[in-house]
Amino acid sequence: MKRKFEADEPNRIWTADITYVPTWQGFVYLAVVLDVFSRRIAGWAMADHMRTELVARRIQLVVATPR
Repeated sequence: MKRKFEADEPNRIWTADITYVPTWQGFVYLAVVLDVFSRRIAGWAMADHMRTELVARRIQLVVATPR
């Protein structure tokens, strides 16, 4: 992306991030996939781990979902 955080149309560039949310029973990890064009959340997932597959699976589901 070379730090180009703009897209000419929807569903061309997505970005993803993971954060953690503290709860009474420990941490929950939240992965969010964002459409760069609209700045809207294209998908999200939560798990009890912060491994790559948390984001990878979410991206696969976003790609497979018709828009």
